[in-house]
This record gives sequence, C-alpha cells and structure tokens, in this order.
Amino acid sequence: MISVRLALVLVFTAAPLAARADAAAEMKRFKDAFAHFTELRETAQAKGEMPTLADPDTARTLAVLGDATHSFGKGDFQASGQTIEGNLCGMPVATAMSYLFSGLDQTKLGPASDPATQVAVKKTQTENTKKYQNEMTPLIAFGIHCMALHAPFLQKFVSTLPPAQMTETRRAGLAKMRLGVTQMVTGATLAAADPNLSDANRGVLVAAIARDAPTLVPILKPEARAGLKASFEPALAKAPEALKPDMNAILGELGRQTCEGLCAY
Repeated sequence: MISVRLALVLVFTAAPLAARADAAAEMKRFKDAFAHFTELRETAQAKGEMPTLADPDTARTLAVLGDATHSFGKGDFQASGQTIEGNLCGMPVATAMSYLFSGLDQTKLGPASDPATQVAVKKTQTENTKKYQNEMTPLIAFGIHCMALHAPFLQKFVSTLPPAQMTETRRAGLAKMRLGVTQMVTGATLAAADPNLSDANRGVLVAAIARDAPTLVPILKPEARAGLKASFEPALAKAPEALKPDMNAILGELGRQTCEGLCAY
C-alpha cells in the first residue's frame, strides 16, 4: 500500500501549519499511542508473536490508533497541515500493515516480480488477515475515513494555488492519493468475498468505503472509476445480502462521470 503521509505531504508542500491547542493535544495522543504500539510490537515479535486485543494495554493503544472515540473531525480536531505533517492518516495504516506482513522475512525474498516471492507474500498476508483481522479492521476503517476527511481540506488548499504553484511534486502527490483510493476500493471488493474475514469485519470495511465513497471517489479519474466499477460488479453478485446495500452505494459513486476539483489536476 502507498505511503499515506507521503501522498498528502506532497500535495500540501510549503503550506502553513496553523493548529489549535486542542488539535495539538490530540495529535500528541495519537503519536504517543503509535510509539507505544511500536514498543509492544517489538516486545511481542521478540517472542515470535504480535500484540493482540487479548492484552488490555494493546487494546487501549489500538483503540486510540483506530480512533474508537471518533474524535477526528470533531471540534478543533480537523484536517490541517498539522495532521498531515504529523502523519495522522498514516499511523493506523502503518500499524495495520505491520500485522499484515508480520513474520515475513524480507531478507529471504527475491524480487517483487519473482513468482515465488509473490506466493510467499500472499500466503503470509492470507494467514495474517485471518489471524489478526480484529486488530486490523478498525485501523483500516479509520485510515479510510481519515483520508476522506482530508480531501475537502486539500481541495480548498489546491483551489487557492496559482497555476504556477501546482507543481509536478503536488501532481505526483495527487496521483498517489488516487492510487491509495483505488487500493481502498479494491480492498473492499476483496473483503466482501474473503472467507477468512468474519461477516462483522467484512461489514465494517465495506461500510467504511460506502460512507466515504462520496468524498473519495470524485478524486479518481473517470477511467479509473469505470475500471473499479467493472471489477466491483461481479463481487456484488457473490457478496452476502447484508453487504449489498453498501456495495450498491459504492457502485453508484463509481458511476459518476464528472471530473472536477482534485480529479481535474
């Protein structure tokens, strides 16, 4: 998965970083939780394990990183230069990825194009998705929502830029954002049909995309939406009935033809 922080920072390069005290305190809470999770992970990995929700300390830490209290987007804690530079969206995603790739010995892998490497990576991801799904699911859901909450902020910022300041670096950042959104929607497609995930976790991931699709999908170029729509339709036919309303909502958003705002760059 792409670096969420890199994509956002590339777009936001050289913008002012004004923030209120409440937002600064919230960012500190997330950063402290991320640092503490790193300690928990390193301790567990020394034993060949990963921290799980069975441990109360881990549960409290992951609750912060998954924004269980829904604090982001409320009051003064809004998308800003500080939340971008502070890697708010990247922290939950990086934490989820540490579970997804746990146990994978990079030193023993060949090039990414090597079929044996691809098999080894897929095997590890499949096993870890099943084993750590309860830890990963809320983190991924918040990563999606965090990106969506930053989209209007970035749209406002980009709309104020003189044409000369819409640099190739910023365009590259938007391209990475689009790739991230594409990966998120693709992930929802896979989640809907993944027998390794519980019905509850499938529902959380698909609902997360459905909730934020009206904000995230318009960032994509129309041809990318069409490609995702074509891959999403077969998944809809095979999805559990409980997921179909949210999946239909996603399909509706993917059918949009307009390309305005961030899409136009």
